[in-house]
Amino acid sequence: RDDLKRKGITFQSHLDTEVLLMVLSKEIGEHGVKNGFKNTLGILKGSYSCALVINDKLYAFRDPLGIRPLIFGKVGNNYIVASESAVIDVVGGTIIRDIEPGEVIEFSDTGFKTILSSPAIRKAHCMFEYVYFSRPDSIIDNVEVYKARIMMGRTLAKEAPAKADVVVPYRFWQNA
Repeated sequence: RDDLKRKGITFQSHLDTEVLLMVLSKEIGEHGVKNGFKNTLGILKGSYSCALVINDKLYAFRDPLGIRPLIFGKVGNNYIVASESAVIDVVGGTIIRDIEPGEVIEFSDTGFKTILSSPAIRKAHCMFEYVYFSRPDSIIDNVEVYKARIMMGRTLAKEAPAKADVVVPYRFWQNA
């Protein structure tokens, strides 16, 4: 944000998404879609998973570390991109696969294709996706959220035993 401000870019909000869009817009304008995405993924630091439309094509992309999840599927003849598989399930869609860390997928009337695959050397998934953000019936990066929670609970019970009658997630009410 500060670098862009020094270059005379004016922001309308304080949202990180606006920074991402400003960088992506500049890079695509100067280098085309594929190289624009490549440069943007190299410039940006942090976590993001996004979907946006450019000239009648849908693009979905994920940060190179894979911090935030992104998955896609189909509902009828239409593609759907979401942060978790439960969204695709709820609308009666069919899951195709996760969007990989550092991957950019282009969706068009003729199908989809990976236009960039630029993952980091290591992955760094956000633990909050499994314990806080996602529905228990979701699958994130081929891991069932419910099973992940059970395994983490067992590990926690072994490492830090507590006298308790029942253990519930912090946001249990969210799924009621």
